[in-house]
Amino acid sequence: MIRLETVHRQAEGNPILRLSRLARETGKIPFGQHGDHVLKTRNRAVLETLPDLLSHWMITYTNRLRVAQYTWMRQRLGIDPGSAPHPGEWVICLFNNRRKQIFNGMLGQLISIVPSGDHWYDVEIDMGDFTYTGEILKYQFGKPRTLREAPAEAPTLDPLRDFKDLFDFGYCLTAHKAQGSEAEKVIV
Repeated sequence: MIRLETVHRQAEGNPILRLSRLARETGKIPFGQHGDHVLKTRNRAVLETLPDLLSHWMITYTNRLRVAQYTWMRQRLGIDPGSAPHPGEWVICLFNNRRKQIFNGMLGQLISIVPSGDHWYDVEIDMGDFTYTGEILKYQFGKPRTLREAPAEAPTLDPLRDFKDLFDFGYCLTAHKAQGSEAEKVIV
């Protein structure tokens, strides 16, 4: 039997260690400042004071809140939240396509986006290590669930044949999509 006792992911004294223990043992993290860089607050105005908000990962626990958060973020950036995606915006892959080497949870930045027919965008996305090129479904943007889970939202399309690669805005992620990733600055 092996017992793991030492955390190596965070430095000793990092408030994340103490707070994760509190969350695990009591189910609660108190409001307030926890070290130099960790704050728990209900004051959403704190977000307005961050000059480099785009350098933070925003993480939430439900897809409904994820959509609300990136809607707010697009407004803050001066983009009509109901408009189509624009070059430069962050997007997240919502469904694996091994042939194209894109996987659920991968983030990328739109290089170009052009409508293609009634249902798709023809896009180029900088995925970091490579550029994704292909067609993505227009209707997925702004939906709290993937259309593979809720195909009735695109009733004229066949989910198995027509739902090509699925992406949505990537300004805010669910904890599920973010797990296993690393980020220097996080807002939860």
